[in-house]
Parts: sequence; C-alpha cells; structure tokens
Amino acid sequence: MRISAQLLYSYLSEHYPIVRLGQGFQSDGLPLPMFYSRGAEIKKGALYVVRTQDLPQNSNADCLFLCAGNRPAHIGAVWRGEVLYIDRREMDVFALFNFVIGFFDRTASWERAMEELLSRDAPVKELVRASLPLFGNCITITDYNLRILVNCAVEESGGRPAAVISEQFDRVPDEISMTFLNTHRQRSHFREPYTYKGQRLNPEGDNYCINLHLGSAYLGTCTLWDGVRPMRESDYILFQQFASYIRRAISAQSRIAPDQLVTIKSILSDLLQSFPVSREELQWALDLQQKNMELQGVSLGCWHCLVIRSASKNKTLPEEYLCTSLENMLPYSTAIAYEGVMVCYCTVSQGADCEEAVCRRLTPYLGDMNFRAGISTPFQDIFKARDYYLQAKAILEMGCELSREQYLYRFADYILPYMLRRCPGAFEVDKILLPGLEALRTLEGSVDYWDTLRRYLDNECNASKTAQDLFLHRSSLLLRLEKIKALVPLDTPEQRLYLRMCIALLDMPETKSRRNRRRNCGRLPARRCSRPAASSSLPTGTPGRPPGSGWASPRAWTAPGSWARGFPCASSPGTWSATSWSSSRRRPSSRATCSSGT
Repeated sequence: MRISAQLLYSYLSEHYPIVRLGQGFQSDGLPLPMFYSRGAEIKKGALYVVRTQDLPQNSNADCLFLCAGNRPAHIGAVWRGEVLYIDRREMDVFALFNFVIGFFDRTASWERAMEELLSRDAPVKELVRASLPLFGNCITITDYNLRILVNCAVEESGGRPAAVISEQFDRVPDEISMTFLNTHRQRSHFREPYTYKGQRLNPEGDNYCINLHLGSAYLGTCTLWDGVRPMRESDYILFQQFASYIRRAISAQSRIAPDQLVTIKSILSDLLQSFPVSREELQWALDLQQKNMELQGVSLGCWHCLVIRSASKNKTLPEEYLCTSLENMLPYSTAIAYEGVMVCYCTVSQGADCEEAVCRRLTPYLGDMNFRAGISTPFQDIFKARDYYLQAKAILEMGCELSREQYLYRFADYILPYMLRRCPGAFEVDKILLPGLEALRTLEGSVDYWDTLRRYLDNECNASKTAQDLFLHRSSLLLRLEKIKALVPLDTPEQRLYLRMCIALLDMPETKSRRNRRRNCGRLPARRCSRPAASSSLPTGTPGRPPGSGWASPRAWTAPGSWARGFPCASSPGTWSATSWSSSRRRPSSRATCSSGT
C-alpha cells in the first residue's frame, strides 16, 4: 500500500497540532522519509524531515517537508510543494522522524499480513482479526444475502474497551439492528462509500459503509463503526484499502450465480456506460478470458472495437440475437447492444493481424445482412474501451456519408477526412480561404489554374513531372506558376500544407453540395412546355404566341413552323434564329440571326 500525503497528514493531525503551509502537495504514494540538511539537493516527490532553521528559503521542486521547531516565516503562496509544521517548539526532529517511520512500518506490515492471508485463502474472519489493531474500532461484514459473516463486539480488556470478534452467534446479534440490515438492503447498489447513523448499532456516531462489487455482482458490505473510540480521518482512507482485501477474499470463497459472475462482457458494458471499474475487477475478467484462450492454445492479443448498424430502416432481427451471432462468428469477441448499434470488441492471438482477420470474416456477413461497420485502431488498455467505441462510431458515420457502397470502414482510411471536417471549426470552408486562393479558384479563362496548382502540389512541386502530366512545355508551366505564386504563397512547407488542406476540403462531397446549393439559390425551376399549334393569324417571321392560348414562357416562338434557339425558321429558307433568355428576368438577353451563307 502506498501512503498518500493526505493519509500522512490525517495520521499526524491525530497526534500533533499541524499547520499546512505552501501551495499544496498531491501524491498517490510517498517514499520513506529522509533528513534534509541545508544546501542539499531537493528531489521531486520526496518526503523530508527538517528543522525549521534548515528549511530552504525557496523550493522549486514539488515535495513534502515535515518541519519541527519554531514556525517558519518565509513560506508563502509561491512555495512549490507543501510544508507540514508541527506546532510544538519542544518537538525533537529525530522523534518526529521515528514517529513517521513507525507509521510506514506498521502500514507495510499490515499490508504484508493481508497479502499472506489472501495467498492461502484464509477466511474473512482472519483478515478482520489482523486489521483490528490498525483501526481500533468495530467492523461488521455481510455477504450478498445480507448474512453476517463477521461481527465485532466491545469488551473490556485491561480496564479499557476494545473491539473483539464475536465467535458465536446463531441469530442476528443485538448490536445489529433491523435498521442496519434495511439500510444495506436499500443501498446495496451504491458504488461509492456512504455514511449513516444507526440506532442500536451505533446510536450517536457514524457508520462508514463500503459496498463490495465484482462487475455487476454485489458481494456484500464492509462497515466500520465507532464502538470503541471516535472515528479518525485516516480510518476512512485505510478502510477503503481494507475493503479491497475483503472483496478479493469474498469473491474467491463465495458462490455467485453464473449470470452475476464478473466477465469481460460485464466489464466492457460498465466501461461503455462510464461506470467505475476497479483494477481488481478488470484483472479478474482478463484472467478468465486468458484461461479460455489458453485452452485453445492461443494467447491474448490486441483489441479492436467494431460499431455495426443496419443500413435499412426496417429491423427484422433483435439486437441480442445479432450480438450472439457475432460472438459465434468472431472467436474471443464480445458483442453488446448499446445506443441503437451493436458494439463488438474482438481480439486474436498475439502476433496476428487482428484487423485483417476480422475484415475477412466480417465483410461477407455485412453484405448479406446489409449492415455497415466502422472498425477502430488496435488498443491494449481496456480502460479506454469507450474512447475506441467513439472512434469507430465516428468513422462509421463518416464512411456512410462518403462511400455508401462499402460495408466496412477502417479508421486509418478515413482519418484524413475526419480531421479535415473538423479543422474549419465553426466556420464554413469558404471563410478560411485566403483572398488570393479564392480569386485563383474563381479565375475564369482558357487556363485552369486551379487544376495546375493541384497537380503541382500532388507532384511535390516537381515542375517537370507536372508539365508532363498537363502536356505542357516546361516554360509554359513556369509562366502559369508565376501567376499562381502572385496570388497564393508556395514558399514554405507550412504554406503548401495549408493549400493542400484547402484543396482537399473543397473536394469533399459535402463541400461541393453546399456550393451547388448556394449557386442555384434563387433560380426558378425550368418549365416544360409543348409546341403550340401553327396559327395562320401570326405574321410570318414575327415572334409571338398563339392567340388566346394564355401560354407564357421565357422562350419565344417565331412564325408557324419555326423553332426558337437555333432551329430553322419559316420566315426564309436557310435562315437560323438563336435566342438566349434569362430565367430570372423572363426576357431575352441576346438575339442573333444568321443566314445560310455565314
């Protein structure tokens, strides 16, 4: 067990008046204390015992000092780390050092004793008996049926009250009231420690309870109650470590229903829903998975996350059935129905290409079922299972938009479009283009400068290769490049990277569709019409419409038998008429006629 700074402070404050100075120091584990002498090197994360007069004037390292003697006056908010000052002038620094060393030794010996008891599958009662001297208070342990496994009573020992284990009780002891049992029955689903005031168990003080869970299974509850002395702050910290030992002991000795056993599936389900999972639970589940794979002669490898969704709106099969079929198809996999999709975590033996193996097996199945799937990159840390679920889900959504004919989308294949889609942020793509680049894109003429820039960048600024691709002379290409460089910068790698990203962004399908919608905004839809019947009332060669027909169109009709927009007119043989109309203004914008001799 690693002693934290908070645990050491709590233990010292129970015996001495403590003043905390400095910015503060947070550490999960402190090393053994050392004496500090003036001018010595200060190490980060260390624990020093020092006299007040030898305390350094300034500390740039994040460490913890235990100080005895006169109160230091130069410790301010800029002090890096923390100083715990024992507010006793007569306190000897060597006595303080021995006191701290004794606390480290006692905690380490308790940890060794608990590990030794667990290694030989000792009963839970033995673990409680070994922990009573450390806590000095009463402990009660119940199992998942609220049956009392261990209970402590208060007896006189040497004229002082002490907590001892009740060896014999055929019924619920008098100290354990119905309030105690009802409280645990109602709060057995709690995963965080909780405190309540008992009646007959502990009328005045607080009962500190920690529920024991292994995956989704409730194993029991550990309760620390102040039947002998008031609770200390360090008791709450140490009791959490004690509860982890009891969890390991009960899980190895109790019989739980098979559907409540912790498995890799229950662990992954909790991680997907952001529920807390302990290292002990994960290691338990991985050991079971490893044993199953070792029976088949394989070892546990890396993991991949698959997110699978139906491409059709009508779902004919339940998700639970589909998850089971996926687990049967992919060995050593776990499939879970979550948020309307199927989430499958699969692995293969070490040294094998998990992604290729999964794709070969899964692609025909996806095609037959009309499913689409996104697959994440490989990972080893199961605690990041939700992160890789979000990765596979994002690639599935993007792949369905960009390439609907595919069935399986790999994250590596779509990582660049994924990054490009998010790089503009809240801006439209047009808003991140430099003025020169926008002018180059909309430049009209016989030369396509935009395509020239694209090919030049694709060829890594190789002018000879670009001229060959464009079927140009090299000098002609250089003239184009001079005009391009006058509008956009091409000198540094960062500038060329920016241009390549802008070109890729403008080539994305959603960008093209938005540009087309803006281009067509305000235009009237084309109207289909039939050719009116010939009428002799219309003068020959005069544009008009049949009388009384009520027909209106942006296109004008000429004399009977004549057609508009480049069709032969009846006014004179061999004469052509061409008319261009503006759809928004409904009037001809240009009119031209040509004879057969031109």
